[in-house]
Amino acid sequence: MLTTYLAVVGANCYFTGSEPGKAAIESERRRQIVLVDAPAEDAVHWMSPFDTSPEQILAFDEQTDMNHHAAYILVGYADAHVGSYSFESEGQELRKDAVG
Repeated sequence: MLTTYLAVVGANCYFTGSEPGKAAIESERRRQIVLVDAPAEDAVHWMSPFDTSPEQILAFDEQTDMNHHAAYILVGYADAHVGSYSFESEGQELRKDAVG
């Protein structure tokens, strides 16, 4: 069984890859993206340890074949709320700020 929901891992991300996830959410990190619904071509086995990076998310654009029929990216945040960003230029800036 495959999934397209991937954790976002990187040096300035909520998950750094070098330490376990944080139990307490610092107020300045509550709006940081922790997962993304990636394109179908990036799907992985649901138990595999593969993640995505901020650079990969920022590379998504109107040409990216997402799993839904709209020009946006579905994301989950550290404080457990969900959201979406469009591929428009302001969405690019919002995604960059949210990823860290």
